[in-house]
Amino acid sequence: MAVKNQTFAECTYLVGMTGDINDGILGLAFPSLTSDGEKPFFYNMWSQGLIPQAIFSFYLNPDTNATSGGELIFGGADPSKYTGSITYISVSIEGYWEFPMASVSVGSTSISSSTYAIADTGTTLIVGPTAQVDSLNGAIGATYDSSSQLYTVDCHTRSLSSFPNITFTIGDTVFILKPLQYLWITGDQSAGYICYSVFSPSDSTDSNGNLFWILGDFFLYRYYSVFDIQNNRVGFSTSISYDWMPTVGSSLFPTSSTTTHPSTSTMKTTTHPTTSTMKTTASTARTTTVSTTSTMKTTTHPTTSTMKTKTHPTTSTMKTTTHPTTSTMKTTASTVRTTTISTTQMELSSTAVTRTQPLATTITETEISPIPS
Repeated sequence: MAVKNQTFAECTYLVGMTGDINDGILGLAFPSLTSDGEKPFFYNMWSQGLIPQAIFSFYLNPDTNATSGGELIFGGADPSKYTGSITYISVSIEGYWEFPMASVSVGSTSISSSTYAIADTGTTLIVGPTAQVDSLNGAIGATYDSSSQLYTVDCHTRSLSSFPNITFTIGDTVFILKPLQYLWITGDQSAGYICYSVFSPSDSTDSNGNLFWILGDFFLYRYYSVFDIQNNRVGFSTSISYDWMPTVGSSLFPTSSTTTHPSTSTMKTTTHPTTSTMKTTASTARTTTVSTTSTMKTTTHPTTSTMKTKTHPTTSTMKTTTHPTTSTMKTTASTVRTTTISTTQMELSSTAVTRTQPLATTITETEISPIPS
């Protein structure tokens, strides 16, 4: 597949990518986020008739030991990666794929109502307005840890059943996260375990001044996501990985099972987390139709993604190559093949790294030129 006349930007200095393995950043947000009105990569694919539908979709695998960490499809969705129907919600602002979210609740306690959200593969945690996330963490019994700048919970003396479910209502559908889907457990039996809440606070506002939530990877591991440009909407459906749960150490959650396989359902911290990171990388690439040439686009606020970058993290340098990273924000990619509906599919491997907020990308030197056809 050859995408013609694609504009590239060369970044000689990036913030927040230390330790990441990637070849570049592929922006998948709306054109309004480009720096000089460049046509984003996906828009070029669509306008040049290279994909059957103006849709891209993501499946993220929460099992970091799996051979395949996920899948990005250009031109459609993959029914084998989700179950049930897709719930669609109209985009409210064409920038970061922002949409209205009816409510957030902990058990039967309402935390937020009539708010906004974006889905972002480049954000590991689930980020929300400070007051709301503080209330949420308080409701699950989490306490703030200044050293990690995350909230921790007591998983050594509390049973798993003492933790409530978290419910996000989008449209008229509820998307539920169970305890082991929103608790991030680090360490091991010998060194000891620490259990973190994946909910992190940040008062991000959109162009209308509204606070919004960022549904990052811990949400997207459980819910397949679809981004439909032609109909200006975002869709979610229960992922085939919804019921996958991490193995839990025998010293944790007394009186509860040490492994896990909760039931089915549907549906991502209180400071501004810095360290930690969890990313999706890619592997090999091959194409089916037309020649080759993977391309990437530059947005004004790089960090591929459905949203803009904002963070405090580390620094790193890199130069873009011909195998860009993919996603609604930071997922790295390479493997390209077409699906049964002539869509382009990218396999994402499951390497771990944790990003608390959208990748902050700074272009200090830029060279822009179209690709020779």
